[in-house]
Amino acid sequence: NLVTMTGTMIALSSNFMLYILAPAFDVPVPVWAYVVDAFASFAYQTLDNLDGKQARRTGSSSPLGLLFDHGCDAFNSTTGALSQAVVMQLGPTWQLVALWQVVCTPFLFTTLEELHTGELILPIVNGPTEGILVLVVAKLLTAYMGPEIWTQACSLPYAGGLKNNTAFLMFLWIGSHFVILHNTLTIYKSKHRKDSMWTVCHQLLPYGMFQLGTMLWVYVSDIEETHPCTLMWWIGLLFALIVMNIML
Repeated sequence: NLVTMTGTMIALSSNFMLYILAPAFDVPVPVWAYVVDAFASFAYQTLDNLDGKQARRTGSSSPLGLLFDHGCDAFNSTTGALSQAVVMQLGPTWQLVALWQVVCTPFLFTTLEELHTGELILPIVNGPTEGILVLVVAKLLTAYMGPEIWTQACSLPYAGGLKNNTAFLMFLWIGSHFVILHNTLTIYKSKHRKDSMWTVCHQLLPYGMFQLGTMLWVYVSDIEETHPCTLMWWIGLLFALIVMNIML
C-alpha cells in the first residue's frame, strides 16, 4: 500500500502543479513542467507495476490492498487525463470530458474483466504500459518541439483541417474502443465467469447513469467553463467510488 500511495502522491503532485500553471487547460506551460509531468507519469506507471509484485513477494497481499490499489488507479486515471488535457491545450470544452471518458471507460471494463474472470491478462499492447508510455512520449515531444504543435493543423491525409490535439484525441478514442471490445469478448468467452452477461451489463448501469448525468450537467450549466478542474476532480472521485463498489 505504501508503494501504491507513493505513486499516487507523485501523480497528484504533478497534476496540482499543472492546475496552478493552467487552471483552464487552455494555455501553454513552461517546458520544465512537461518534463516533470512526463517523469511523474513514468514513475507512477513503474510503482503501479511494482506494488502487486512487492505484496506477493512479502506475503502481504490482501483483498483490501487490491481494492485500495484499484481505487487509487481509478482516481489516477482522471488526474492522468487532466494532465494530458493541459499538454494538449484542450481547454474547457467537450474535448476535456471526452478525453476523460477515453481514459476511464477502458479502465472500468478492465476491472470488470478481472472481476469476472479471476485474472487480468493484458494484451501485448495495453493501456497501463504502452498507453502511458505514449502519453509520456507526447509530453517529452511537447517539451522539445513546443506546445504550439497541438494547436496547429494536422498534416495527415484526410485530416480535414483538424488540429493536432483533436486528431490525437480521436486516435486515443479509437484505441480505447479496441480495449473495451477486447475486455468484453474476454468476459464473454471466460470459462470462469459465474454470472450471466446480463449481470455484467447490470453492473455497468451505474456508470452509464453517471455518464448521462455528467453530460447533462455540462450541457445545461456553465460549470465546465467556470470551474473545469473542480468538475473533473469531482467526477474523478465519483468514478473511483463506482469502480470500488463494483469490486465489492
